[in-house]
Amino acid sequence: MRKIFFIALALLTFVSCSKKSHDPDIIASINGLKVTKKDFRIAFKRYYYQTGQSIPVNPVTRKAVLDGQFNTYVLSTYAKDKGWAADAKSAYQKNLIQRKVLAYGYLRRMVLDTVRVTDKDTRQLFYRLNTRVRASHLFAKTREGIDSLYADLQQGDNFDSLAKRIFSNKYMATHGGDVGTFSANDMDIAFENAAYSLKVGQYSKPVKTANGYSIVRLTAKYSKPIMTENQYDNIKNSLKALEMKRKRELATRKNLSDIIHKLNINKAVIHQLWEKVKEQRNTFNETDYESPSLNLSISGLENKMISDVSGFSFSGKDFIQEAYYTPLADRQRIKHFYQFDNYVKGLVFRSYAVQTFKSSRYDDDPGVQKAIRETFYNYLSDRVDQSIQKSIIVNPDTAKRYYDKNPQQYVSQLQLDLARIVVPSLNEGKSVMRQLQAGETFVEQLRNHTIKSEDLMTDGDLGYRPLASFGTMAVKLKDMQKGELAGPFKYVEGEYYIFKCLGRREGKHLSFKEAEPVVDKLVRQQMFKQKKAELIKSVKAEHSAYESLNKLNNIKITI
Repeated sequence: MRKIFFIALALLTFVSCSKKSHDPDIIASINGLKVTKKDFRIAFKRYYYQTGQSIPVNPVTRKAVLDGQFNTYVLSTYAKDKGWAADAKSAYQKNLIQRKVLAYGYLRRMVLDTVRVTDKDTRQLFYRLNTRVRASHLFAKTREGIDSLYADLQQGDNFDSLAKRIFSNKYMATHGGDVGTFSANDMDIAFENAAYSLKVGQYSKPVKTANGYSIVRLTAKYSKPIMTENQYDNIKNSLKALEMKRKRELATRKNLSDIIHKLNINKAVIHQLWEKVKEQRNTFNETDYESPSLNLSISGLENKMISDVSGFSFSGKDFIQEAYYTPLADRQRIKHFYQFDNYVKGLVFRSYAVQTFKSSRYDDDPGVQKAIRETFYNYLSDRVDQSIQKSIIVNPDTAKRYYDKNPQQYVSQLQLDLARIVVPSLNEGKSVMRQLQAGETFVEQLRNHTIKSEDLMTDGDLGYRPLASFGTMAVKLKDMQKGELAGPFKYVEGEYYIFKCLGRREGKHLSFKEAEPVVDKLVRQQMFKQKKAELIKSVKAEHSAYESLNKLNNIKITI
């Protein structure tokens, strides 16, 4: 689903209508849906910062931002005319949106808005960004699994031996669970916190991460550079924003963990539900919009309590209802009990959050209700987009004519199979290059120096990629032949790349048959853009939509 006030990049035809608005604050309206000057200022600033502060404040970008807002309302109006806004599919979506918005409202008021970032926090982050560590870990999907591994360690088992036992990945198994070197924000925040709290050689207690549980062992720490006040002051504001995001993530996880513990979840009932779900997998993985709930038979479990504490309860019947109001893709991803266990706990937490938010009367807040409405309008607009896309038929003759207009543009790109070593500084990059040229192996240098832990699993091999995917480095790589080395090249601050060419595939001109999938996609994109523009123009005219370019261009925007 698109974000509220998603900004369209393409400009659509402006329709001048005879209908006027006497409200000086309204710059566009249709069928009772209005874009005010305040709405526009918020949307413009959001887009400005999302694009890296790279757009000018001129009539063209103003119109693009307005279209991003207003055309959502126009397409929503079309959906209402078609009766889509009131059908079973939309009713389902409304319920799903309401749950999501209210749960987020709880999270913001009870958790996110309580987080504070101090100067000590930002200085600590600055230190970590300039201090690289290397770590290994033992991993388990469940708390029981990681507790068992921790008990083995406490009883004297060897860390490397346990890694060899649990990891199927060859590198991880033979290198003691090594994840390579990293600094702040390279790894899961909980994993990072554990690593930086250790001395070299120590290992942590079990740590809950976004993907499961880890026991972290610190294997190396590289001395930090001298931190000057000038260096710190130059990036203090950006550090504060990053640290706020990180602390909110940790606060969210802690709140979820605390609430789940408070709600005293009955795992035995979850096991019983899992058996029912496995028996009726197809039903669980389908959505019937005409039904008020899943057609899942859990006979005998409807009234069993998954959670029952003072002021809150969640039964098997509640599970069916809440599972229905979750995205189908979430259900389809569940393959194992630990995934189902986390899923059910998530449903319980969402139900608790919504109930708590409602009991606090925060759900009556105009901002909350507006968020629900705007998200629903975006859903309706997306639904119209999907309808347009389904209506497009591209026959081979049309695609061939499109190809024949400029067949020279259809060329397969040069592709290179490169292995990389990523290091944190130019000097280290030059040192690695000297060692490679002196006969040291690429894999050994990779394992000793890379700051990209994912490269350890593949010996740095990126596989065949189009030359253009290497960005500004492409021009320096285009002539590489198999076996050659190149670099170091600066990619971003703190990342320098050294490459070894493992293979090369030359580009060539594509026949129509070879280019047909690309041509079909281009034709569809062009037809979609044209049909959508025509539909928007037609709906605006039918509903006497109001838009004022004069008001739009006279809005004062302070960035």
